[in-house]
This record gives sequence, C-alpha cells and structure tokens, in this order.
Amino acid sequence: MMRCLRVLPARLAMLALAAVCQSLTAQGQAKTDSPVFKKYRPPPEPPLIEPSDALSQIWQTFLVTRRANAGDVVAQHELGIRYLLGKGAAPDTVKAAEWIKRAALQNYLPARFNFGILCYHGWGTPWNPFDAFRNFRFAAERGMPEAEFAMAQFMSEDLIVARNDSAAYAWAKMAADSGYAPAKEAIKQIERQGLGGGTADSARGTGAPPAGLVFLDFPVDTATASGDSLLLRDAIRSAGPALQKALGMQKILESDAQTDSATIAGLQDAADAGSPEALTILGRAYATGRGVAKHVVRACAYYVRAVRLDAARAPELLQGLLQDNETLAEVKSASARGDPEASFAWAGCAALGFDLLLLQGNSYIAGDQALALFRTSGEKRYLPAMVEMGLCYYAGRWVPADREKALEIWRDAAARGSIDARIRVLLTLLRERKDATDFGEIAALMAASDSGSVLAQVGLGFCFETGTGVPVSKGVAARFYRAAWIRGSQDAYRALRRMHDAIRPAEAEFRLEQ
Repeated sequence: MMRCLRVLPARLAMLALAAVCQSLTAQGQAKTDSPVFKKYRPPPEPPLIEPSDALSQIWQTFLVTRRANAGDVVAQHELGIRYLLGKGAAPDTVKAAEWIKRAALQNYLPARFNFGILCYHGWGTPWNPFDAFRNFRFAAERGMPEAEFAMAQFMSEDLIVARNDSAAYAWAKMAADSGYAPAKEAIKQIERQGLGGGTADSARGTGAPPAGLVFLDFPVDTATASGDSLLLRDAIRSAGPALQKALGMQKILESDAQTDSATIAGLQDAADAGSPEALTILGRAYATGRGVAKHVVRACAYYVRAVRLDAARAPELLQGLLQDNETLAEVKSASARGDPEASFAWAGCAALGFDLLLLQGNSYIAGDQALALFRTSGEKRYLPAMVEMGLCYYAGRWVPADREKALEIWRDAAARGSIDARIRVLLTLLRERKDATDFGEIAALMAASDSGSVLAQVGLGFCFETGTGVPVSKGVAARFYRAAWIRGSQDAYRALRRMHDAIRPAEAEFRLEQ
C-alpha cells in the first residue's frame, strides 16, 4: 500500500478535528493508517508500484504510460502517482495532476480522493478547496473513511460550506465506525465532552476556530492537577515538531505532564517568541504555583499577553483570576510600588475590556490612565509594555495614530530582545512593501514561526499569498493561515475567508453569511 504523506491528522476540525492535508513528511509515509494516495484497488489487482531497481521502475513507467495513453483509468491514476513520487520518471507535480485528473474525471474513486488532495494544496493544479470539497464528498459518499473525516472538517470550518456541527460529527462518526484511527480518537474527545450528535452551530459566521484538542479537556474550573496535565498535553499536540522542540515538552507525550523547571524554561522561550499556548500555560502555572512560585501579578501579565494573541482559553482564565479581589489588590499594590509588570497587567486588563471586573474590585481605570501605566512600564524597559505602546500608536488608541512612532517603539523593544516587537516591525514593513524583500526577513519569520510565533505564521501566510519575498503559493499561504487560525488568530481566519471568497463558486451550497 503506497503512502506519500499524512493528509488527515487526528486533530481534524469540529471540536476535535484539525486541518486536512498538512505537508509531505516522512512521518506520513511511515504511518500505517496514512490515507494519502492509497491505491484502494479491488483485491485481485496487483500493487501499483512494486519495489525494484531504478531501471525496472523506468520500464514499469513506460508500460504504464502506454496503458494510460490508451485510456486505462487505473494506469492513468498510477502514472500520476509515479510522477508525484518520482518513480521511474522525474518528479513532476503538473504531470501528476494532469494524469490523476484524467482518472478522476472518469470517477475512479482513489483518483477523485487524490485529486482532491492536489486541489486542496495547489500541487500541480491551482489551489481550489471547493474542487477539493467536491472530490472528497464523492469519495465520502462511497464509504472512504479518510474522505468522511475530511468532510467533517469542511462541515466545521465555515469557509467552504456553512458550519454544521451535527453534520461534522456524523461524518467523523462514520469514519470512526469504519476503523479509521484519527477519527476514532477525535470521536472519543468529542463524546467525552457530551457533544456527540449535537446540533448547535453557534460559531457559524463568527470566525471561531474549529475547536481541536488544544484545551478541549481543560475545564473552566481549573482547580485540578489533571486539568493542568491535559492543558500541557493538548498544547503540545497542537504544535508541529519545531514548536514542540521549542516548547521543550516532547517528553510530555510519553510521560505525565508536569510543569518542571526544564518545561518552564522552554515555555518561557516560546512565550517570548509569541506562542499563545505557552503564554496561557505560564499564566496558569503562576496562578496556581505549579512548577513555579505562585505569582498572581505575573499570571495576570501572561494571560493579558495570551489574550492579545487570541489564545482560546486565556480570556476565561484571566476572568477567573480577576474575580478574586485579592488578585486585583495585589496588582494595584505592586503597580503603586513601581513594579512594571504589575502596571502592564493592570493597564492590559483595562485595554482588553475587563472594565466590569475592575470596577467590582475597585480597580477601574480610564483609557488615559491605562496608557500612562503602559508608558511607565515601557520606560522601565518592560518589553511587553513597549509592544503595547506601539500598538496604541499604530491603531490610534488613546493617542493619535502615528505609524512611525509605533515602529520606533517596536524597533527599540526589538533591539532589547523582544521577538514579538521584531515580528511586528517585519510584518508592518512587509505589508507595505510588496516588491523586493530581503530573504533574511522571510527566514526570520520562518524561525519565529518554528519557535511558536502565531504572528509569524500569519505573516508567512501573507507572504505566500501575495508573493512578497517568495513565489506566490495559495496552498502554502492557506496552510500557514490555517495553522494560525486553529491556534485562535482572527487575522488568520479573515485572511482565509478572503482567499476562499475570492474564488467562491456561485452554487447555493457554497454561500456563507457575511
């Protein structure tokens, strides 16, 4: 059974489902349940590609080409796979797509599924998730579990068709009942939450990410150690290999999740790079004193930074922390003593709109007071406060908009070691300068993305979407945007929606709410 990549990972969208079609990896080739480019042949037929030496492969490809040119649909599909994998011919995704499409047009089931993958990625054919949807649906309606799982994703995203969580669950359940391992794992997570078969589509049109395994098992009441362990486990499962390494938590997948000193150090590095997951976990650690000395002011500051990056669970956790008047009293007291972290935390809560909770704790401050606290904290070189000051000037919040002032503040923070500020400078310049771009800027975004920066992921999506510093690749752009959206980024969702709307077909089933 041939395998090329792992297309449908366990974290598919809809409450436990993640993005279809990640990237061509050796891991996918090794997985026994890898769904991609499976031959799906009747038992009597021989394997498409038998292991052999290079000369034999060339001869086999010659014979397959003759059959394909004669109209043999199985040979057409096989020839496409050969071009894709470079078996007996030089790798050529355009030729691969052409031959697989020929077989797909004759409704050959594996070709329909595989051509859907090519459309989804834009490999050898223009990026078109709507054509991918049509091909996956064809395969799903004929019982292919991997395609059923793909349909679950599409039904949960509100990008191609309107979000329908009950339909998404039904498709995922069919895939699970067929024995498809990623779907079985996803269904367990869904049903553990009592959401199986639910019909609520409250997230439709909101841009809410399809809730994956990140934080899914983390209850609002965070008083239990098991909740912390699940938070750590799910955070690392949501990350790619590079981010897992940056978090320093790969061992957590094989052992009990604990916030030990090594883990905290890895989390701090990822948080500094702009990882909303790391910021949230650190906030939780300092709020509870697990792995570190309890420090509610620092917890509040980490949560504020996480919320700023659209972290999924951080708003609830910050709200819970602020409901304790002793926390607010400590933040105010520390700020009065000149603690820049406390001043940032207090101003940040005001900036994020937690006015009612601040009012209830006798800690309400107006916008000009919050700005003054940010400024005071920034003057003491507290880097997150400098980033916030830059945002205030960039967006014109509480001060007249001043792009140059924002860049000046961010450059200063970047020079002092703020990766977040450096990424904001890069993104600001890249969005304004779409011509020649120093490859070093793209490399910096890549490195920051690998270290956990969700902003860098969004920036890379923009670069590949617009051809800024790299060749245009809508499929790669969508992959970066999707990765950031799954982590909560609303900027990424808006970009994905814009890309989909630009090529949206006129059929009624593809119409979405504005």
